[in-house]
Amino acid sequence: GNSAGGHLAALLGVTAGIEELEGGELGFREASSTVAGVVSIAGVYDLNGTCLDRENGKTCEAVLLGGPLNSLEDAVIASANPIEQVGKGEPAPPVLLIHGNEDEEVPYEQSEVFCKALLESGVDASLVTIPRGRHPLFGNMAKRGLEVEREEVRDVWKEALETRILSFLDSITTV
Repeated sequence: GNSAGGHLAALLGVTAGIEELEGGELGFREASSTVAGVVSIAGVYDLNGTCLDRENGKTCEAVLLGGPLNSLEDAVIASANPIEQVGKGEPAPPVLLIHGNEDEEVPYEQSEVFCKALLESGVDASLVTIPRGRHPLFGNMAKRGLEVEREEVRDVWKEALETRILSFLDSITTV
């Protein structure tokens, strides 16, 4: 996943086996939500660390959680924070994080802190840093010219996305 998708991928990876998150009203009890691995590009791993206005109901974090962060119980925020779920469920699968260290949307430190927490809990985790890399946009957004990465950084992103991800997926896939 990328950005918000990276947040969701990471959350899925670290919450496997947490009973209250398996099945239920919206889930499918007959199938586990356990995944074989997580690839997260410029993801958010601590909503408290990205929300600059806890009183604003229109921040990305508030929209995700259903209200301004200052109006929510700590447990609600914690349940959506991948970093706060590390070690609570089944052992997390291998995790590959990719992040530009000049990301203007999601602080690079989010990936550093999350990777450290994963490693300290025994998870096979690695962080690929894109030197001078900004927040990546892919697909239609990139095609519309909303993001033009610096020329000297494009090849680094390309290598990370093509080579590192494929290598990671090969390492976790069994035939």
